[in-house]
Amino acid sequence: MKSEYFKVIEEGYKNKEVLLGAYAKVNSLTVSDDGDILFDNKSTKLDSRFNNGVLKGNKTRVSGSWLFGCSFALPLELALKVDGFDEACDGQGAEDYDFGIRLNRVTTDIFYCKEMFTYESDELHFVDTLSFKRDSKMLSEETLMPSQKGIMSDHAMLNYLLKQNTTPFPFLKNNLTSLKEEMKQRSFVFPIREIDWRTGKLISEL
Repeated sequence: MKSEYFKVIEEGYKNKEVLLGAYAKVNSLTVSDDGDILFDNKSTKLDSRFNNGVLKGNKTRVSGSWLFGCSFALPLELALKVDGFDEACDGQGAEDYDFGIRLNRVTTDIFYCKEMFTYESDELHFVDTLSFKRDSKMLSEETLMPSQKGIMSDHAMLNYLLKQNTTPFPFLKNNLTSLKEEMKQRSFVFPIREIDWRTGKLISEL
């Protein structure tokens, strides 16, 4: 029997909608061989959108800034139209709602869907053994955005996005539609980024 999660996605695909799934962070999460989901009920943390007062029903039209990276679905052509996640967010996060805001400029069919529900292990979201961490940096004279000096890089990105309607770093942008075709022809070369826009330093030196 198909789960409600995938039924919602199938319906959204037919309607060319962007769907934002709900989630809860829990501790001691396990899944049995029969598919039963077990966790510590006392540890449940619903995502911050779930009980928002404006929500009615299981599928509610919302703004693109509601897009959280844990669970979402959309037609590939929409993702290609806005060129996917912005690489300027690499290393610091904020790529999810940045993506959602840009999607909202090409479609208003964005819905928060409680039936697209997932559980996330809170203990495994951040662990000491991971080699990656989010690191927003204070911008200084060396940044490639000198007009934003003195504020944190994630806020600088959001300010620019809201005011200028685009990324401040055209050299970081890829035309994903073209790269998709290149991959089909086996001629794809992954672009190498050398400079960290937040510090103006070589990425290899960070």
